[in-house]
Amino acid sequence: MLADRVPALRGWKAAAALPFADLATNAIGRQFVYAETIATALRRAERDACARAATRFSFDMLGEGARTDADADRNFRRTMEAIRAMERAVSARAAIWRERLEVSVKLSSIHARYDAASYAQVRGELLDRLKQIAGRAAAAGIGLTIDAEASESLSLQLDLFEALAADPALDRWGGLGLAVQAYQLRALGTVDALLEIAGRRRKRGGMPIAVRLVKGAYWDAEVKRAQELGLERYPVFTDKRLTDLSYLACARRLSSGLDSVYPQFATHNPVTLACVLVLADQLGGASAAAARFECQRLHGMDGRCTARSQLCIRICRCARMPGRREARTACLPRAQVARKLGEHFLCAPGGARETIRRFAAHGFRLSRRGPVPAGPSFTNGAAHAATTHCKGL
Repeated sequence: MLADRVPALRGWKAAAALPFADLATNAIGRQFVYAETIATALRRAERDACARAATRFSFDMLGEGARTDADADRNFRRTMEAIRAMERAVSARAAIWRERLEVSVKLSSIHARYDAASYAQVRGELLDRLKQIAGRAAAAGIGLTIDAEASESLSLQLDLFEALAADPALDRWGGLGLAVQAYQLRALGTVDALLEIAGRRRKRGGMPIAVRLVKGAYWDAEVKRAQELGLERYPVFTDKRLTDLSYLACARRLSSGLDSVYPQFATHNPVTLACVLVLADQLGGASAAAARFECQRLHGMDGRCTARSQLCIRICRCARMPGRREARTACLPRAQVARKLGEHFLCAPGGARETIRRFAAHGFRLSRRGPVPAGPSFTNGAAHAATTHCKGL
């Protein structure tokens, strides 16, 4: 691969460069992948949990797109084994782990035919596996988030989630959740659908459902797929400012439904974080609302965004990714780009601290470049940071 990309490395030079490329990949992998096994991840997380009392942990098993039944069976077993390991950890150290653990699962990882063409045939099998995972997680007292995937599977995902949320056996479990991608054109409609599902669950005495709001992770694949199919429009926003606006619209809708949903705002951007906190303040007071939602970030991403806010964030969940070395490669380039963009913002003059302070003090308004404080104009450094926030990748 190196020889194809870099002509100067063809021949013996490519072989000589391979160990260094492998070393670099492993170094980047250690930055973003928490551990190679769930047991190692839990041991490491226990040390982090003791050091940061307000932090919770969500584990993503780095499995998606099973191509064979064997792949799907293996991913299903790994997910169940991870939940059992967390259950043992909660039983042994309840004071540390109570309500602090969560696992994420992608539906495409536990069935090889998770697609619209096969859905009628495999729906029962998928739902049965989901109920097994959810039942085990509920018994263990940990959370379960069904992770977001491509837009073409959104309707299938909502159908399965609705069936899962309607199961009376899971009503008293408050750990059931779904991820929503704000860059999808249907994001706000998805939030409305989840509020309706959660409302019905609450009416029969069930617990709220968790909704993890993210900006999106498959933008390049979504655009390329739409071009290949010759679609009239893309299923995602192609302007980052529209994605940011969609995120805030979804956040506002979720914040107005705190009786039936538990929002989880996943972002590494101080402007987005500040706007979410302002919305929470407007919809019932920050001190009251902060205990009813949480902020999330990926392991390996800069934590100064939440550390510098010095506002009302009482809960921050860090998503950890246990996985074997060969499973790391796909997630590393996107994670590295996102980290660099976040560092550019945080290192700008008057970056995160000044920006969040201004948003908290004055609220925000929407401009052509995105959200800006509603009060006095930015300093040069903070203005530069906000402009950087609104530029597309």
